[in-house]
Amino acid sequence: AATPDLHISPTLTTVIEGNGSAVAAVTDDFDGQTRSGLTPTDIGADAGNFSGIDLTGPVISYTPLANTCAGTGAQTLTATITDITGEVLAEEAIKHGSELLMALAGATTALLSEPNVLDAVAKALPLFGRVLGLDRICLFQHATDGSGEVIGSGPVLTWMRDTDGTAQLTRQELSPAPKSAFGPLLDRILEGSPFEARVQDVAHRQLAAYMASQGVREVLALPIETKVGPWGFLCLDRLREVAS
Repeated sequence: AATPDLHISPTLTTVIEGNGSAVAAVTDDFDGQTRSGLTPTDIGADAGNFSGIDLTGPVISYTPLANTCAGTGAQTLTATITDITGEVLAEEAIKHGSELLMALAGATTALLSEPNVLDAVAKALPLFGRVLGLDRICLFQHATDGSGEVIGSGPVLTWMRDTDGTAQLTRQELSPAPKSAFGPLLDRILEGSPFEARVQDVAHRQLAAYMASQGVREVLALPIETKVGPWGFLCLDRLREVAS
């Protein structure tokens, strides 16, 4: 019999998000990730930063008022409202919002305090990678010809989260792939628009091959521009979740 896939889809909403009960003896999920470092306790073997859904309506209980004349005095109806999934979503939104603001503050501090832009970005990438639950963030820089036209792009910084929860940051010398290798991705970036795709859905052969060579299965690319024009782009990647 085939081995069942216990991973939770990162692209679908699920009641599994945040609705489990913590078990003191179980600190890691079945991928070896620390459960407490992700979200409120998830149901099942796979822990992650998933998208919750409020499937269950609130339970409202109360004692009806007596069907009698109360005179001129006010009557009080006491009700108890329990909304398990709704409460979890609200708590999760507050927690995630707070973490995102802290990451934004840390990134702003790095940008204001570091004289070198790449040094500042190197400090900011891990902050956003952890908060957004990403497996990898790559900073690509454009290569230009003498007239300033973009002729290709290549990674100069890569933040990677390993399966054990640790992370590493790697700096690379710019070794750009030609513009033709990126196809529609670079076309969208140079228009100032984001690009999102799974490698199996990319019709452009060179781009699909380049994504596969980098171990990318799904990517969201966001353009970076300066006063003088397009500088590069950020690639956000969820390797393990898409692979599952």
